[in-house]
Amino acid sequence: MSKQQQGYNLFLENALKYGFSLFGLPKTDQVVSYAEGDDGFYQKGFPASDDRFLDHGDGTVTDRATGLMWKKVGFQEGKTWAEALAAVEALDFAGYTDWRLPNIVELNSIVDYESSGPYFYHMIFTLDGNTGYWTSSSWAGYPLFAWMMSFGSLLRDMDDKESLYYYMAVRGM
Repeated sequence: MSKQQQGYNLFLENALKYGFSLFGLPKTDQVVSYAEGDDGFYQKGFPASDDRFLDHGDGTVTDRATGLMWKKVGFQEGKTWAEALAAVEALDFAGYTDWRLPNIVELNSIVDYESSGPYFYHMIFTLDGNTGYWTSSSWAGYPLFAWMMSFGSLLRDMDDKESLYYYMAVRGM
């Protein structure tokens, strides 16, 4: 059985064990309700807990809420958008070659809204909160720009694809 199939089987086994959805979204952990119908009232989503991320011990982690596998350490070198896309597409890491740049929604899924900053699960990921990270999402209104996100300020913005930002690698779905 391939390493990829073993990882998938382990993911499914844990899905049954912990009862989470293959396509869940993380909770914000707001437990106080300030109005009927707000986030604290419903508390929907996959619980943010130590069980959310499965560390494979090889530099990768699977997010049980989304099913995505991430490279735990972000690339801390500035690249243009095209360079970041190419670098991740060429990545051979932990026995996998199907890595890609995350889209804006996927990158937003690892935001830790309960943190006082930097706003990512810093016990899981090694990222620089002071710079932006590219996403694979072009800006539909002006395709010479792409979405990026900074975990230090939760800034989500578009920038010229020739700008230099850090990047991450994700696989799955």
